[in-house]
Amino acid sequence: MRNIILLLIFNFSPLLCFGQYASIDTLYYPNMQIERIMLLLEGDSVTIQKRYYSQYLNSFSRNKKDKLQSIETYVKYGDNGLIQEGFAEYWYKNGKKKEEIIYSRKNGNRYINQWETNFNQNLKSGEGVYIEMGYGMMGMDSLVCEVKDSLLHGKYTKYTQNEMGEYVVQVVQDYVENKPVGVKEIFDLRGVKLIEEEYFSHTDSIFQTNFYPDGQISKAGIIYRDRKFRIWKNYSKSGQLEKECEYEDDYKSGKYKEYYSNGIVKIAGNYKILIEEGDEDIVKFDILTRKTIIAKNKVKTSVKDGKWTYHNEQGVLEKIEFFQDGELIN
Repeated sequence: MRNIILLLIFNFSPLLCFGQYASIDTLYYPNMQIERIMLLLEGDSVTIQKRYYSQYLNSFSRNKKDKLQSIETYVKYGDNGLIQEGFAEYWYKNGKKKEEIIYSRKNGNRYINQWETNFNQNLKSGEGVYIEMGYGMMGMDSLVCEVKDSLLHGKYTKYTQNEMGEYVVQVVQDYVENKPVGVKEIFDLRGVKLIEEEYFSHTDSIFQTNFYPDGQISKAGIIYRDRKFRIWKNYSKSGQLEKECEYEDDYKSGKYKEYYSNGIVKIAGNYKILIEEGDEDIVKFDILTRKTIIAKNKVKTSVKDGKWTYHNEQGVLEKIEFFQDGELIN
């Protein structure tokens, strides 16, 4: 993480006199080189953010030329914070253009142009291949996506480095007009399949299947926006059903069952979601309104509720318990 001195300069009058910006915030590196400029447009919730490369951290001369890294557009998101939306441009450290993207939460990103480090243009006017590099566990990961009419359309492959520094396939997925389709496969660094995700055409939900290293199913269920929903099933390495549990927003909520290896129900009951006010305050700063928001955090927990039954391996009832909001009452 880069070390930054946060110096905020508000109401920079030479630019404000034209009525173009409501405010300008400037952040500096330790040598007073500009690290980032955030420009809030007058009468709007749009913020333009300009980032610069930190090439001169060991030199305290202020006469060095700032090298632009990116120009990005952000809009207000929720009660506080910003989210990227709209046109963005990126440059390499030598000043050559790297890529141009239009970000959109509603319609999906549009990939316009991209140039490789050798300056060959692999994506031109929304046609070609988009490549994204990022830091992984062992080094730099690589994403390779086919693009048509500026949208992800075709094969999507993510490569990651193993301990030997070799690139191996980690994710394989197909896209049609920015939407994932079919089955997504996720592998470990040895090439063993860990997860399959089947995408439904009529919803954002996916059916996720997790595997043991030998290929046997370990658990399976519905995922919506990275959270568990509905019934999830867990299996032993021999393929025997061990647990069934209903989920809502990643929390246990609804019926729960555990099974013996012979298929007899071992435990049966219900969970509910309990929402309580936490002890800690949440302090948030809205950069657009420049207001600090303080609120109590909300704590969600899954607790036992209602009747719970316990059987032995022969199916004979051994115990009954009654719970209310997680408390044993009888």
